[in-house]
Amino acid sequence: MSPQVPALSIVIVSYNVSHFLQQTLQSVEAAIVGIEAEVWVVDNASADDSVQMVQAQFPWVRLIPNQENVGFAKANNQALRQAKGQYHLLLNPDVVLAEDTLSHCLDFMSQHPDAGGLGVRMVDGSGIYLAESKRGLPTPWVSFCKIVGLTGLLPKSELFARYYMGHLTAQEIQRVDVLSGAFMLMPKVVLDQIGLLDEAFFMYGEDVDLSYRIQLAGYQNYYSPGTTIIHYKGESTKKGSLKYVRVFYHAMAIFARKHFLKGGQSVGLDLALGLAIWLRASLSVASRIWRQVRLPLLDAGLLFVGMYLLKDYWQANHKRVPGDYPPTFMLMTVPAYILAWLGSTWLTGGYIKRPKAEAIIKGLVIGMVLISAVTNFFDDWRYSKALILLGTGWGIASMLGWRLLAQLGQYGNLRLGEHRTKRVLIVAENQEANRIKDLIDLAKVNATVVGVLNENANDGVGKLTELQKVVQVLNVQEIIFGGANISNKEIISFICNRWNRIPPAFRIVPSGSDFIIGSSDKNQPGDYYSPESSYILLQQEAQRKKRLFDLGFSLLVIMLGLIIAILRRVHLGRLYAAAFKVLWGGTWVLPSSNKINLNKADPTDAHVIKIFGLKARGLSVTQSVFSPSFVVGAQGALAHRVDALYVRDYSVWMDFHYVWLGLPQL
Repeated sequence: MSPQVPALSIVIVSYNVSHFLQQTLQSVEAAIVGIEAEVWVVDNASADDSVQMVQAQFPWVRLIPNQENVGFAKANNQALRQAKGQYHLLLNPDVVLAEDTLSHCLDFMSQHPDAGGLGVRMVDGSGIYLAESKRGLPTPWVSFCKIVGLTGLLPKSELFARYYMGHLTAQEIQRVDVLSGAFMLMPKVVLDQIGLLDEAFFMYGEDVDLSYRIQLAGYQNYYSPGTTIIHYKGESTKKGSLKYVRVFYHAMAIFARKHFLKGGQSVGLDLALGLAIWLRASLSVASRIWRQVRLPLLDAGLLFVGMYLLKDYWQANHKRVPGDYPPTFMLMTVPAYILAWLGSTWLTGGYIKRPKAEAIIKGLVIGMVLISAVTNFFDDWRYSKALILLGTGWGIASMLGWRLLAQLGQYGNLRLGEHRTKRVLIVAENQEANRIKDLIDLAKVNATVVGVLNENANDGVGKLTELQKVVQVLNVQEIIFGGANISNKEIISFICNRWNRIPPAFRIVPSGSDFIIGSSDKNQPGDYYSPESSYILLQQEAQRKKRLFDLGFSLLVIMLGLIIAILRRVHLGRLYAAAFKVLWGGTWVLPSSNKINLNKADPTDAHVIKIFGLKARGLSVTQSVFSPSFVVGAQGALAHRVDALYVRDYSVWMDFHYVWLGLPQL
């Protein structure tokens, strides 16, 4: 095969998944050894450092950096129109290929001249087989069964579970209807004949449409279990989100209307499909809302019951004026108290994923102060201060009580906000194992490394062949594989092992990477440990405090703008403009990403620098008023250091400090 006509063109569309993309490209690099191949990455305007990472670490990749998110289909077509390979592979940016995956697939295609498309066996980050590796054609009936849940209830039924072709074994080569766009190999001549991806699909559905058009052209779609890849799933869009439901089921509707419901025919089926989509979306939204409100509802119920009992006790034994409290006390006053208590608890971080006891206590006490202050101005709401105090005490006891019981049951301790310490086994040679230990420490993972496993048994707790035994004896809860020492094929094999007990969680450190990547749930997107995990400003509670400061200081400016303008010698109009900019969604202080140069940054701050523009983290720099380096007049390496320290060591006081210093520069 001449260099001008490569055997394979690989197209990857990326969106805000820099760390996973890095791992995918490393696995691609290992898998194309001995294959004449070209690799394309189309970045859909990622807010992270995806483009810079590809340029710096994979200069052999052909990169197309889009200035906006044009969608999956259109982005793939941008590269496919330029690709020259005999075969074209659509590949997701969150997969790990085995070293022999691509050679196996090319051999398969050469042995099956009727093949128009090929998919392979996919597993998630915990080694569980992914049903979307082979799928049936989503006819109106198949789509209806999928949407209303019959597919999940009867996963082996040919009639009700054809969406995933559950009646066909995943251990044998199969002719299937639909391939997954996460890994979809096709001959170029087939694409030239049937056309590229339909750009009416923004995301999801385009692989279904393409697979169907392959069949309509007289070719076969094949599923091969001869090689296995990891697909972390859900990185570019979060599966549980309303956006996912809307985009995914809308794509199914587009496909059905395009191929099955033309010319006003089968209007009843069209309506039924639309109704099913609406019901599924409604259930998904309701489920998300329930997950958000279930804890506050439980706390509200406990507070209401407690206040009812306290009210009865107080009016019977201590009320100065004999008689019962009016019905409005329980119907209106107590619910208002509860809103104040829970609202304050939310603001202090009592409803983050792992709240600490002090956050809950602080929120309830602040709520008590607010209730006492406000009720002084309203006679109709002014009841015994003792009831407010007792209610606060009951709130602390009840809200902390059930959380402590849950903490004890789940993690075996009474320290709210802490996980049980993970027992981690590292599978790597000693030098790489020591580097991984350092990464664990830098990321401040609550873990204990119980041993290192490698081929040199004298330096570790066992050899690779003894992995299952070591995991059982040492009660290992998480395994971290060093990608620099173990092949992807071996890692995938270990992950897919038949475990004698509940399997541990699995993570991989790609060669040369400082991110520990993994996923322990096929229904959740992959995640990672990294040194940036320990940076204060990237933590949810710090961002909550930062937003409270932004709102509070902006309101202070609006109320006392003239005084502040005189004290700091700042133009009043510009001061008010900045305050309203922050209230509208901006922030007073954040490092300015357009002033960051990765190549000139202090290497110790590289992780901080890389995330400065990461909108996916909720830290948009486009609407910030000041950057720390700008305020203090720092330039060059010193500017990078000042900005990096701000992200790493963030506190509300730092925000106030930089705003106060920066006001005269408005």
